[in-house]
Amino acid sequence: MEEDALIPKAYTAFNFTKIDSLAEKSLNTSIDIVGIIAKCEDVVKTLVKTETKERRQLELVDDSGVRVFTTFWGQNLLQRLKQIKPGDIIALRQVRVGDFNGRSLTASDMVEDIFTEVKHPRKIELQKFLQKWPNFESLLKESKSISVTMRVDFFCTIAEMLKVVDEQMVKPREH
Repeated sequence: MEEDALIPKAYTAFNFTKIDSLAEKSLNTSIDIVGIIAKCEDVVKTLVKTETKERRQLELVDDSGVRVFTTFWGQNLLQRLKQIKPGDIIALRQVRVGDFNGRSLTASDMVEDIFTEVKHPRKIELQKFLQKWPNFESLLKESKSISVTMRVDFFCTIAEMLKVVDEQMVKPREH
């Protein structure tokens, strides 16, 4: 029996997009993506319209050397991602391309669209790519992000912001 016949069709029926080509994709387009988990953020509760939802962001990197944040919503998805860690490879089906804080991705709300055990040739390519780096930190340092991270640890009042702006304004030179 041929080895490929042992791999379920669900694992081979992907049409992966490389992260560096996300800028070329139209907003709200659904794509398949596979990447190395660069960063796992904690689960946070976010107010969406009138209800509070749990979400988690993962930053993915691939062999294009580009990173992107992917957001997962809902308890079922978060439960599925409980054991993952940086360096793991994950494949996602039907991820929506967005432009929140730069290019970003939002995962499908279907647990079946998350593959933590990927049986695909792209996984082998990413494993080989990962092995070329002396350590994981050097890969992250050399890669670039197409997503923008927001600081949530810095808060100030409008009056404090205006004071900073006033202090940093260039005053005209006296001749």
